[in-house]
Amino acid sequence: MMMAEMKQQDTELSAQLARIKSASKAQKVDLLVAVVARMVEQRAAMHAQMDAMMKEMMAVMPMAPGSMSSQPMMNDMPSQPAGMMEKKD
Repeated sequence: MMMAEMKQQDTELSAQLARIKSASKAQKVDLLVAVVARMVEQRAAMHAQMDAMMKEMMAVMPMAPGSMSSQPMMNDMPSQPAGMMEKKD
């Protein structure tokens, strides 16, 4: 996601938060639902963009054995997809 787009989204959310703070109790729930829905939309769009970027990177990266683990950006990546990782209670 481009930084300008993220800043625009932050500005939008800040404006919505200001509306929530100044709203009546009856309006607050509806405004909160709208903010949460917007944040979910933004997150889904961010993930779609990240997936597209990852596909682009994979297309240009060498795929020799161990090539992914040798990339600095991959050092902090878990070895299993997030859904496959064990929960730590």
